[in-house]
Amino acid sequence: MPSRIIWSSDHHFGHRAILDERMATRRPFASIEEHDETLIARRA
Repeated sequence: MPSRIIWSSDHHFGHRAILDERMATRRPFASIEEHDETLIARRA
């Protein structure tokens, strides 16, 4: 079975400030909980 390589960086789990409207790039999440759950679900 071929190995699977996953690259990762700082996901900012629980970091509410990344959803602030002043951020240069807006994220499409209503809450940090939704953000965290989406990142976890996409990992699979």
